[in-house]
Amino acid sequence: MTYDNNINNQTICIDIGNSRMKIFDGNKLIKSISNKVDLEIELMNYLCNSMPEKVIYSSVNKASENILKDVLFRLKIKYLSANELINKFTDIDFSNVPAMGIDRRLGLIAAYTTAKCPLITVDFGTCITINVIDEKAICLGGNIYPGLQTQANALYYYTGALPQLRISYTDEIIGKETNIAMQSAIIDISLEGLNAHILKIKKKYFENKEVNIIFTGGISVISKLHKYDFKYKVDELLVLKGMWVLSKYFFDSDEA
Repeated sequence: MTYDNNINNQTICIDIGNSRMKIFDGNKLIKSISNKVDLEIELMNYLCNSMPEKVIYSSVNKASENILKDVLFRLKIKYLSANELINKFTDIDFSNVPAMGIDRRLGLIAAYTTAKCPLITVDFGTCITINVIDEKAICLGGNIYPGLQTQANALYYYTGALPQLRISYTDEIIGKETNIAMQSAIIDISLEGLNAHILKIKKKYFENKEVNIIFTGGISVISKLHKYDFKYKVDELLVLKGMWVLSKYFFDSDEA
C-alpha cells in the first residue's frame, strides 16, 4: 500500500494529544488548537465553517476526546476512532505488541506506506517513543522515555529553584547560566542517548541491512539539528498520515 492523499476531500483527521489537537486534511496540517483554550468553542467555530462529511480521530486525552465527540454529535458529523479501524490494516503484524499505543501504531502505518522495511520511527512528543518493524513487517516493539519538554517541566515542578523554560535548541555543551545548563543537558544527553540506542537496535536486529528511520512529532524540528551516526528523514505529520491511511476503511465500513 502507498500513501494516497486524495481519498476524500470531505474527510478530516484529528489527533488529540496531551497538549493540543491537530487537524489534518490528507495534505497538510490545517489547524492546531491548544488544550488550554475553550476547546468546545474553538471546535464548534471551526467545524461549523468547514462542515466535513466524516472525522477520524485518535486520542491520548480522554477529556478533550469527550468534548470533540460531543461537538461532532451535535453537528451530526459522522466520526470514528482510529482504534475502531486499526485492526483492518493487516499489512503490519502487530500481534506481538497488543498493548502498543494507537499513536505509535499510526506512525508506523504511515511510515510503512512511504518507505521500505525494516523501519524505525521516533516520535518526539510528551514522551519520546522508538518503534520498530522488521523486514517482514512484523512489529518488534520499541521504547518509551520522557520527552525533552517533559524533562524540563519535571525539573521545574520537582525542585524549588530551577526555572520553567520552553525547550529550544542550543549547541552549547555546558552552560554558565541556569537556562542554558538545563537546555544543553536535556537536549544533548537525550539525543546522544537516542543516537546510541538506535545504533544498538540496528546492530542487534538489522546488522548489514538498510534501515529507514523517520523522526516525527512537534520537537522533531529541534531534534534534527543534532548530529547522528545514522541517516534519517523527518515527517512531522506521521501520526496524522497514519489516520489518513485508515480513512479508506471508513468508507468501506457499514458504520459510515
